[in-house]
Amino acid sequence: MYKKQTIQQLKALGEVHRLRVLELLNQGGRHTATQLLAQLPNLSQPSLSRHLKVLREASLVTESKEGREVWYGSVANPMVQALLENLEHMSKKTYKEEASPAPELPPAEEQGDSSFQEWLD
Repeated sequence: MYKKQTIQQLKALGEVHRLRVLELLNQGGRHTATQLLAQLPNLSQPSLSRHLKVLREASLVTESKEGREVWYGSVANPMVQALLENLEHMSKKTYKEEASPAPELPPAEEQGDSSFQEWLD
């Protein structure tokens, strides 16, 4: 059976904004909530706080306070790193497939069994 923490982490990763936050944190270094908000313009401060809380509870993000600032960083997690890399790869592949034109079908009168089969080969 799966560990409870693994299930919690997968649930935390099941939301696009949380994935984006993790991507930003995995690009290196630590960030404040203000810095993250600047890079996530479609996300409100309360939403970001809620997403960071879910990520912290799933042990995917660290939090440290320095003075009045709270800094966030990603936890070195091979499962998450592999997942993010695979999602990026799949995203690029899907984009390429969507961007490439579909092959043209032969005219309807040529779609008899033999010419259609030749077109497929």
